[in-house]
Amino acid sequence: HLVLPPGLREVRCGSRNLRGRLRAWGVSEGEVVAVTHGSLDYGPNAEALELLVSSTRGARRKYGAVFVVAGASRRLRPGWLSDSALYVGFAEDLDDLLCSADVAVSLNVSGTGVHMKVLDYLSAGLPLVATPKSLEGLPPEALRGYPLRLVRLPGDDVGRAVAELAELRRGPFSGKAGLPTWDEQAERLVEFLSSV
Repeated sequence: HLVLPPGLREVRCGSRNLRGRLRAWGVSEGEVVAVTHGSLDYGPNAEALELLVSSTRGARRKYGAVFVVAGASRRLRPGWLSDSALYVGFAEDLDDLLCSADVAVSLNVSGTGVHMKVLDYLSAGLPLVATPKSLEGLPPEALRGYPLRLVRLPGDDVGRAVAELAELRRGPFSGKAGLPTWDEQAERLVEFLSSV
């Protein structure tokens, strides 16, 4: 048998169109943009969104951090969810979302399996603020040296964690996770199948 760990995909940064959209919402160039994404009608993501909104109130004023939420939702309309959290709707271009960010946030406290959004953030090399639940299924050694802050909710100050992390590392390709790429996994699988 062969066990393949989760893999990373190639992320291509282009024009960063989302930054222009954020300016239209009043987000200034100097503010730290922390992104999270996923289907917001899915229970664990809806729960994570509630935690994000409640745990980041005042973070924009206090830390200069804006939390940008992207994803499909039947109940939300684009706009400010709080003084610090902005819902931008479904992200047509996920790479644009990732490349427009300074930091990524994953606040899952429920759900099963590897959280695909975390693999997107690691693929982009974005500094990451996450709950322990968000990192389940990832080999701990893959995150050694990665720009990461763990938070436990409710309780921890997510805005502070984002601001402190952004002081150390900021933007895409700031970190490198110790996980294979999809191409490397395909090669390993072909080699394994050839050897059987």
